[in-house]
Amino acid sequence: EDVRKYCESLKKKAEPPVQVHEVDSCVPRTPERFGITLEDDPEGPPELFDAFICYCQKDFQFVHEMIKELEQTEYKLKLCVFDRDVLPGSCVWTITSELIEKRCKRMVVVISDEYLDSDACDFQTKFALSLCPG
Repeated sequence: EDVRKYCESLKKKAEPPVQVHEVDSCVPRTPERFGITLEDDPEGPPELFDAFICYCQKDFQFVHEMIKELEQTEYKLKLCVFDRDVLPGSCVWTITSELIEKRCKRMVVVISDEYLDSDACDFQTKFALSLCPG
């Protein structure tokens, strides 16, 4: 009996691990990362933005004014505002990282007292900083 268990354990150790040989976030591997914003076309390229806006819910009135000033004037910037542009239904952290890393050129952070206490803002800011080369 012991010999049989020993032989089975040797067999398991010899099998390769069940995992991908490399870790890479460059290519979407799950379908929810293909259609995450209101304007995404499943047949075309993903929607791109000039900037991702990192803010707290309590600062939304300020963000709304900022949107009017930057999108609806001569600046004509295309801002990614999570509550306005993102479709519900997928993991918030996956969507946020995809938007910041692949679809937005810049990130605008609205700093307030609530920002300092927000887990979402903390994640967004730290994730964006992790992408910086230095």
